[in-house]
Amino acid sequence: MSRIKDALQKARQEPDRALWQRLIGDLMQNRKLEEKALAAYEQAFKLEPTNPEVLNNYAWLLLTSENLELRDPLSALTLARSAAALQPKGYILDTLATAYWANGLVEQAIQTERQAMAADMAQRRFYQAQIAKFSSQSYEESINGSGAENSELQ
Repeated sequence: MSRIKDALQKARQEPDRALWQRLIGDLMQNRKLEEKALAAYEQAFKLEPTNPEVLNNYAWLLLTSENLELRDPLSALTLARSAAALQPKGYILDTLATAYWANGLVEQAIQTERQAMAADMAQRRFYQAQIAKFSSQSYEESINGSGAENSELQ
């Protein structure tokens, strides 16, 4: 609990730093406080709209929220494209691939997941599993069938 208090205190002390809002968003998302996470990511995005970590984690929440009302795959795709253009790391490319998949762009999702694998070979098995998922079921089926997506922060 002290990490949340520390982040909140820092956010009050330095309200113009997107870092604190992103960290609050990450902590809230990890604790399944998704509406609070969304508010923190929105604030971080307003403060620093070209921060790839903010863009990525905001997009991930919009793709994987257990609260389906918070999901917004189209906005997530825009955010994820920007994040990947700024910092094409494996986990960011994975978010972009997931956003493509969520918007029915399966071929682009698979191609992007392969780019993620090339960027981060240590996570090869995870990316291969993502490709298999993208090939075998739709985003809508994943929501209706097995609930929320992998809730681990990127």
